[in-house]
Amino acid sequence: MEVGTEVTADGSGSSDPDGDELTYNWSLTTPSDSETQLSDPSAVQPTFTPDVEGDYTVSLEVSDGEAANSSSADLSAIVPAVVIDEDIESDRTLSADTTYRIEQAQERPVIEVVGATITIEAGTEILFEEETGFQTLQGGEIHADGSAEEPITMAGASGNKTPGAWGINVAAGTNRFDHVRMRHAGGKWGNDSEERAGLVAGGISSSSTVEITNSTFEEMQEGAINIKQSASVSTPIRDNKFKEVGEVAVRVSFGNVGVLDDTNEFEEGSVVEAETIDRGGPREGVSKKTTVSSLGENAHYRIAGDPAVVGNGELKIEPGVEMRFKKDVRLYIDGGFGQTSAKVMAEGTASEPIVMAATEGNEQAGWWYGISFRRNYEGVFRHVNIRHGGARSDPESSGNIFLDAQGFGYPSSFVLENSSVEKSSTNGLACDPSENIDLKRSGNTFSGIDRKNVSGCE
Repeated sequence: MEVGTEVTADGSGSSDPDGDELTYNWSLTTPSDSETQLSDPSAVQPTFTPDVEGDYTVSLEVSDGEAANSSSADLSAIVPAVVIDEDIESDRTLSADTTYRIEQAQERPVIEVVGATITIEAGTEILFEEETGFQTLQGGEIHADGSAEEPITMAGASGNKTPGAWGINVAAGTNRFDHVRMRHAGGKWGNDSEERAGLVAGGISSSSTVEITNSTFEEMQEGAINIKQSASVSTPIRDNKFKEVGEVAVRVSFGNVGVLDDTNEFEEGSVVEAETIDRGGPREGVSKKTTVSSLGENAHYRIAGDPAVVGNGELKIEPGVEMRFKKDVRLYIDGGFGQTSAKVMAEGTASEPIVMAATEGNEQAGWWYGISFRRNYEGVFRHVNIRHGGARSDPESSGNIFLDAQGFGYPSSFVLENSSVEKSSTNGLACDPSENIDLKRSGNTFSGIDRKNVSGCE
């Protein structure tokens, strides 16, 4: 049966051997997001209208006042839809008066959008079969502009409403997702088995721009969003809600660590994972002015790979940010040999300190390397709690914070004020004894340091 088509349940075939008068008691089990009801549960022939895709069960109990008998029937409702199963190579508009079903293309699961723009109107519903999705290539774009009153729905089709079965990869073009409700996506889908998350931006050899605002991501596997190093975000990812999307709600390359602002809503214990991937070339990382905002009390950042701030990159960390570092990770700041320095400005407050520590459950000295500044840098740490670092083989030149000018003659500066340095397997603050380091420190506390609180910085 189709959604929107009235169904009549018929109990008129019931009878009593003694000819007694019968009473009818109907019940209806519907999908969780359905609001339909039986017209009259006591009628001989009640009606109902399926309003969403899914399975419906109609049950009837008939009684003559002394004995009763019951039976039930299962029905599946589908949305009549326009099927899309071929690549899109010319501009196309998907309108709200039509439901669309995405099926596998002949040569591959994912529908490729090549050199064309898909415009998705407010109120449009798009249903995806298993392992399908969209991928933009060679200038292809997706413009999904919903509204608060008429959001765009993207979800699994009937029989495919489990997390992790489809996704979208915007690997090219300028793309928008505003007031979109995305469900059942994520996992490993489509052409690339390594894709994770429901909405992926960027590719290994291609770049894209994406805007994600006012949207809801629900019932997903392995995360809702993945922003790769090659992607750029035109405006902060803001005013979105993440519900049942897995522990890692969002994945970003470390170079894009500042793409989220503080307006997003996360479930308790959520993680935004920022990772630098070593591809054997120039070090990836923050190479421009980047601001990291607090994720609120329900979420924190998990730092993986070999994150860096390089060249004239500037990383500004706002009050309340919590960064949890995976094992043997080092945050590396290196201005190189240029005329401008790499900067990290971590300025918390007494009420909202910045936290840099081990991943949860691994709170031990020496879990991660710590923060390493090398040549041509500027650092400011105020009201920062940094702990669990110092994992280096050379105990003299390691600590939760390590400053090294390497004798190249570049002026470098570091300010450490009103901060706590705790639980290092080597030193708290260690310096290359170089006159090129302009160091200012005051109001700091040290505890649980295996070697020296401050080494080589006098």
